[in-house]
Amino acid sequence: MRLRPSVISPTKRPRSRFVLRRLIDKPGLLTTETELSDAQRGFAKDASSWNDRGRDLLSVVKAVRPNVLIGTSTVPGAFTEEIVKAMHEHAPRLIILPLSNPTRLHEATPADLLKWTDGKALVATGSPFDPVSGPWGANGEDVSIDIAECNNSVAPHRSDARGRGRGCVVDEPCAPGPNRPSPPGGVVCQGDQRPGGEERDQGGCGR
Repeated sequence: MRLRPSVISPTKRPRSRFVLRRLIDKPGLLTTETELSDAQRGFAKDASSWNDRGRDLLSVVKAVRPNVLIGTSTVPGAFTEEIVKAMHEHAPRLIILPLSNPTRLHEATPADLLKWTDGKALVATGSPFDPVSGPWGANGEDVSIDIAECNNSVAPHRSDARGRGRGCVVDEPCAPGPNRPSPPGGVVCQGDQRPGGEERDQGGCGR
């Protein structure tokens, strides 16, 4: 799973090198009580530490207070206004990546995400979107925000993107490290996998 180094960040705990971030699938938050694939097992939260808290996306966002939300679920509208605003309460400069494609399967549109966060969210998507305009300038004036496309390493319609993506896979320049720390807070991924752990085209938070 290529995203694994990015959702596991170093910690100074003497007996634990990594802190695992939260992964959500069809049953909700993945815990040790969930039926897990081999690929999911390392991301499962200890069920006993989660107690009776909800395992849906909104409950997890409220509990974890993440800075980053990544969607590969192919569930249109999965990132609701309530979820995004709950995240924004604790993350003034949040990162939201609705990566499902095609466009009709996005978890949220850039226009909605920027509207719900007063233009504060850093948004990239799995399919092309037009720039979004809104009153988010320094003095409340309208500004236009370009929406970056953040897709698979193989992008046959863009040779430059394909080259950069494959370069990251080969040399891992994008992986967090001493000089490239992960963002503070947490990362929540919402994905979907076929039975037996086989990843869908947009599933699993790990293409």
